[in-house]
Amino acid sequence: MDIIEDEFKDRAIIRGKTPRYEYIDALAVMNRCKELNRKILGIDAEHRTQPVMEHSIDYSLPTSPKGSDDGNWSDAIKFMRDKANKGFVFEIVYEN
Repeated sequence: MDIIEDEFKDRAIIRGKTPRYEYIDALAVMNRCKELNRKILGIDAEHRTQPVMEHSIDYSLPTSPKGSDDGNWSDAIKFMRDKANKGFVFEIVYEN
């Protein structure tokens, strides 16, 4: 378990071994990534246990949308804003 997972373990929804977070907690995780200078690699939005691909983003592929040079934090937060009240939980993928 890394430092971010450890800090947010009480707020995480664990499915398998992967933590997912409600919207407000997902934003807090992304802000913590920024504080620790950990680049956001992707966000997966889920309803129950199924990913919703049109509400997910992957910054790690060569053909993927590129965020800014700031570790994708700003773009990731913008991406999340319209998902606030849609009932998703989020897996945040970041550099370790």
